Amino acid sequence: MAKGKVEKRKATVHKNVVRENLPKIEQEKAIVSNPTYVKWIVFLFALLLYADTLDLNYTLDDSLMVTQNTFTKKGVAGIKEIFTNDAFVGFLGKNNLLPGGRYRPLSQVMFAVEKEIFGFNPFVGHLLNILLYAVACMLLYLILQKLFVSFKANRWYLSLAFVATILFVAHPLHTEVVANIKGRDEILCLLFSLLTVYLSLKYIEKPRIYLLAINLLLFFLAILSKENALTFVAIIPLMLYVFTKAKPRDYVMVLAPLLLSVVFYFVLRVSMIGSRISNVNAVELLNDPFLGATLMQKYATIMLTWLKYLGLLFIPHPLTHDYYPKQIPIIGFNDYRALLSLLIFAGLFVFALLKLPKKGIIAFGLLFFFITFSIVSNLVFNIGAFMNERFMFTSLLGFTVIVAYFITEVMRKKMKDAKTYCTLAMVLLCIILVGYSAKTISRNRVWMDDFTLFTTDVNISTNSTKCNTSAGGKLLEKADSTKNEAQKEQYVMRAVGYLNRAVEIYPQNLNAWLLLGNANIKLKNYEASRVCFENCLKMNPKYRFALDNLLFLAQTANKNSQYGEAIKCYRMLNQYKPNVAENYLGLGIAYREAKKVDSAMMALNRALEIKPKYVDALSKMGEVYGQDLNRLDKAEQCFISALNIDPKNESSLENMGIVYAIRRNFPLAISYFKKALEIQPDRYAIYTNMAQTYRSMGDKAAELDIMQRAQQYKPK
Repeated sequence: MAKGKVEKRKATVHKNVVRENLPKIEQEKAIVSNPTYVKWIVFLFALLLYADTLDLNYTLDDSLMVTQNTFTKKGVAGIKEIFTNDAFVGFLGKNNLLPGGRYRPLSQVMFAVEKEIFGFNPFVGHLLNILLYAVACMLLYLILQKLFVSFKANRWYLSLAFVATILFVAHPLHTEVVANIKGRDEILCLLFSLLTVYLSLKYIEKPRIYLLAINLLLFFLAILSKENALTFVAIIPLMLYVFTKAKPRDYVMVLAPLLLSVVFYFVLRVSMIGSRISNVNAVELLNDPFLGATLMQKYATIMLTWLKYLGLLFIPHPLTHDYYPKQIPIIGFNDYRALLSLLIFAGLFVFALLKLPKKGIIAFGLLFFFITFSIVSNLVFNIGAFMNERFMFTSLLGFTVIVAYFITEVMRKKMKDAKTYCTLAMVLLCIILVGYSAKTISRNRVWMDDFTLFTTDVNISTNSTKCNTSAGGKLLEKADSTKNEAQKEQYVMRAVGYLNRAVEIYPQNLNAWLLLGNANIKLKNYEASRVCFENCLKMNPKYRFALDNLLFLAQTANKNSQYGEAIKCYRMLNQYKPNVAENYLGLGIAYREAKKVDSAMMALNRALEIKPKYVDALSKMGEVYGQDLNRLDKAEQCFISALNIDPKNESSLENMGIVYAIRRNFPLAISYFKKALEIQPDRYAIYTNMAQTYRSMGDKAAELDIMQRAQQYKPK
């Protein structure tokens, strides 16, 4: 293209705005361009806002994508698996229930490389998040400068581009993305999308094919970061239409590499993870929040979430990471909030379409919001959650552009005195920025670790079964790591309160019931604990964690002389796992301790039916015969059978010693005790039995020697 034509095109960009209302003195000052250092002010402001995240730990979804992800933990060796699997397979396995197949390997590859170089170091992760965010914000400012070039201001800090950018930087809704290392996918998506926008605008100014080739790569990287980048296929034409004099050929040339990137992405995605976009078979409320809702209820509830988003844009308080069921209630269109939201958003959308031909800033801001929000709105497809603050990360720009327009343009035109306008505009802007910044910085600290995040946000997400479960779980972990018994009990009691609330909200919450059962074990409320595990197993008879914890409860109850409760636990275990010999052995021991010898023998016989060479069951049966039924002959047979299977079975060796001591065959008894001590030399009971045998033999010296040796093993 000829140089003259290029210059002419540049001169016609942004001709849509008329500035005749500016005072003369202001018009004269308005011709001065913003200083080049402003972009660095934006960069440094972003760094300062999030500098206090550098000492944060891994939090929330960081375990899903970083610390507990099997692919990431392999470092560079895991990159192949990252590229060939759904984003959550490394954590959840192949059969995860989360709807909406996710293929976004780029950020996870970065995590794997960081793991390879630095190990698991949250400082590095947070530092990269801050730097990438600051770069993205600086790039945003440069783009808005290009788009809003006709909007001149007599103060650079009151320019439309700067105000829109600085409000975007400071808005507290971004904390979930920047303070959570896993939010890297959102930051990379925006960064590469903005780079694509920037080069598209450069192409319109000065067409060069290499710019389009670079865009092909940049937009491909944007989509590999997160699927949200797809919305920029509509955003970039919108920008060209509103802010440039691009010709039809320009649209074709700019969109061609973008569309080619989309094709490459979907070919790669389908070849790696298949064509799944949404998991329509999700049957768990925490994976499908609209489960059980009618179609009208679903869309009414979606309207409610949109209204909440709108409120958070204006007043970002209170903030929480959790909007899971039933923090957002299922409502119908008979609820005024659904109708109000529908009217507001439908009205704004129609307004934007009507004003679009005039290429106004408000229309652009609204359409930018609607387009980028569409993919996470639940309107297009079920995203597996009602809402999340991070879903506003990119869409928020449409909001800040509109707010900035009212501050820099509407207020200016309403006020005749330029000096008064500047003063009032600065005061208003400072109030907003101070409020936003204070909220952002205070919110950053909530992301210190899972314990801080969950126990803070549960006070906001009081009706979220997930947040109550998470808070309860972290309190139990805190109790386990606390040595002070009073403090430990306090943590457990708080956990029980949250977990009871979790199952009250959603009675099918398996994890909450499991944790509640664990908490009751700590409080020695064994019956309550058993009921919790039983509730788990009624919902999922093969729930491994409930079965394992029920076994632990049975053993704990038996150890603490709660034999009746232990029997109930073992019987329940045998109901769900009927052919486990070890469980019948446990049941037999519990029956014996409860003085129910016949039932004990039945349980032990069942254990031996399942596992005929079960040495522990044979040894325990010998004890019942010898000590409870006074059948030494039967006891001896059991111990001999056990030793034929395992000649080094310490329990049977000891018991054989006791049998021969009773029969007054003291030398043979001593020989068995010695064999038992060779296997387990620190068992105090063997020493005492051996000492008693020496006493019966009249060997006082040997008795004294054995008891002296036993003292070091005496239980405290």
